[in-house]
Amino acid sequence: MPDEIGTIFTNEEADESYGSVLSSVEISSSQLTSLFNQTSNYLMFKIIKDKLYILGDGRAVLYPQGGSVDSEEEFAVYSKSKVNELIETGGETVTVVEKRSQVYSLKNGLFTLEVANWCPPYCGEQ
Repeated sequence: MPDEIGTIFTNEEADESYGSVLSSVEISSSQLTSLFNQTSNYLMFKIIKDKLYILGDGRAVLYPQGGSVDSEEEFAVYSKSKVNELIETGGETVTVVEKRSQVYSLKNGLFTLEVANWCPPYCGEQ
C-alpha cells in the first residue's frame, strides 16, 4: 500500500499555518475526479504561467491534455485517496489549486489539503 500524502485542515488552519494564497486556479471537482482512473496512487499539482498542470504516477501529464513539463519541474504530490477525501468532505463542485509562498494546496468548500511531498525528489515510487 502506498503512503498516504496530505492532511486536510480547515481553511482557517491552512491560512494560519501556511500563509496567504498568492495565486490560484479552479478546476471542476468532477473533472478532477475523472482523472482518478488515469493514475493508481498519486496526483501532482503545479501552476505554470497561470495554467494548472496535473500529473499522475510516473509524472504522466493528465491535465491539460497534450501538455508537457520539464522533468526537473517541481510538483506538489498528494495521494489520490486524500484528494478524493477532500472533494467528498468539502462537497463543492469546484476545487481550487492554491499557490502559497512555500507550498501548493487544494481547497474544496471549507477545507484545504496540505502537507504535500515534492517531486522531485519524492515522486511516489515504491
